[in-house]
Amino acid sequence: PLPPGGCTIHFKRTLHYTGPNISDTPRRAYILCGGLPAVKRATPRHFPWQDVTNTDSQRKREAAAAEWEASQKNSSQVQK
Repeated sequence: PLPPGGCTIHFKRTLHYTGPNISDTPRRAYILCGGLPAVKRATPRHFPWQDVTNTDSQRKREAAAAEWEASQKNSSQVQK
């Protein structure tokens, strides 16, 4: 348990829970979220646990991404 006036700081995806506030004082919360824009990597990151299953939706998404990248390369070559 936290002492009166205490706080907890955790990652945004951390599941957490607290019991009901049984005091007369309202419980305060300060929520701060931040992030950076996505940056495409020259070499994609590899996560071994993602190799275990390759669902139909994953295959479709990968095929669409490959098709999009090929179309971008073709359009940049045509413009030159």
